[in-house]
This record gives sequence, structure tokens and C-alpha cells, in this order.
Amino acid sequence: MKDTTPIKELKNFGPKSAFWLESVGVFTLSDLYKWNMYDLYFALHDEGYPVSRNFLYAIYGALNDCDWRAVPEKVKKDIQVHLGL
Repeated sequence: MKDTTPIKELKNFGPKSAFWLESVGVFTLSDLYKWNMYDLYFALHDEGYPVSRNFLYAIYGALNDCDWRAVPEKVKKDIQVHLGL
């Protein structure tokens, strides 16, 4: 993927999640790289979007060019710990 790839063309993001991301200024892969995924998650949460830990898996997957269901278990556990789950 190129840094200029639109967010809606990345793995794991459908029209709704792409809209959410665009609402906080994430339009391309390059924009996504600028965010800490937890800061992005909480920014979306603060905007009132119903993000879940699966959304964090989707962000990780998009940044690593993998399906959100293929995120390594260690990463999933780290995300859960970070969220206090």
C-alpha cells in the first residue's frame, strides 16, 4: 500500500468506519500513521462513535496490512490490557 492510499481502500475499514476516521482527519494511510492507535480510538470514542476493541484490531491490521482477525494474540492481549479489559 502507498501512503496516499485512501482510508476506505485499506483492509478492515468499511464505509462507516472510513467515515468515522475521516471525521477526525484520517483520509489516507499516511494520516493513519500519524496517530497513536489508542489516541485515535479515544478521539473517535470522544466524538461519540461506538468503537470497540475490534476497531483497534482493525487499525493495527490496516497499519500492518493484515486482516483484523489475523492480528497476533499477543497484540490482542496487549490491546485488552491497555483498555483495562
